[in-house]
Amino acid sequence: MNYKESKKILEEIKKANRILLNCHKYPDPDSISSALATYRVLKKMGKDVKVFCSTKIPKKINFLPDFKVIEEKDFVEVSRDIDLFIILDTSDWAFATNTLKKPDNIKLIVIDHHRSNTLFGDLNLVQKDVQSNCEILYLLFNDWKIKIDKDTAKCLLTGIVSDTGVFRFPGTTARTLVISSKLMSLGVNLQDVLFPLFYSITLKNMKFWGYVLSNIVVDNNGKFAWVAVPHDEYLNYGGEEYLKESTASNFFQSIEGTDFGIVIVEQQKGKINISLRSRTGIDMSKLAILLNGGGHRYAAGASINDLSFDKAVKIVLQVARKYAKNNQKKIN
Repeated sequence: MNYKESKKILEEIKKANRILLNCHKYPDPDSISSALATYRVLKKMGKDVKVFCSTKIPKKINFLPDFKVIEEKDFVEVSRDIDLFIILDTSDWAFATNTLKKPDNIKLIVIDHHRSNTLFGDLNLVQKDVQSNCEILYLLFNDWKIKIDKDTAKCLLTGIVSDTGVFRFPGTTARTLVISSKLMSLGVNLQDVLFPLFYSITLKNMKFWGYVLSNIVVDNNGKFAWVAVPHDEYLNYGGEEYLKESTASNFFQSIEGTDFGIVIVEQQKGKINISLRSRTGIDMSKLAILLNGGGHRYAAGASINDLSFDKAVKIVLQVARKYAKNNQKKIN
């Protein structure tokens, strides 16, 4: 048995009549893959299952099996008739549902790997040292003695490949590689995952990267790199909602002489979204929490609303500099 919670989670699923699964706000591939893999397993159990996301789903993930079952709807709309809500790859209630109040009449199960997880479920399976949520799900399904089919394996492999940065992030372990090998042995072609995720970039996206690379600033005292993209420039390069994350992952973990990177994008007027990436292991989840966000050691995020672009950027840099200084003191 991989997890002591596995049996209890399965018992709750067997008791439930209607089950809801989530993709978190602004979902990444691990979030979507977790939801669709779990959806497929629960449907094979004969369960009535719905999957929703409170924000838009990136269309580049539409190569995954059952992608079309995800409903872009408000939580209130999809939760009226459910009795079990399984919350996946999500550190807190608001990020799962885009709402503040938890219902009293729905059982909540949380399956997650974020360091900032608040253990907000009635039953929590949280493994903070695992790099991807799909790795947790693979082991959970094994505890349930589920026979994983090719399409479910494709979902799981996509989440693992994405959240490990194609096996390059330090949270990748020998077990991660063994699990990935087993999933590929079920018939999943790795190129069918890598190509749409990493090798299908629009020309506008490339030009956005050019703008970012031309405007990177290195804070030598804090040992971090940052860039801030105002709303008009964001729109000028296509205004794609999930471009910020790929920009951060592709470039801001590679700048020599830095410990971490920050990508700030004003995706809406008066609202900045922040992606944080660690290069040397300095914990980005802790920096994200200081900015009312959350995430992992190597990748985290946050947002600031209702401030001008310049004021919001100033706050982010002030917090980042203080955090970097405190960490340097601990090292010294």
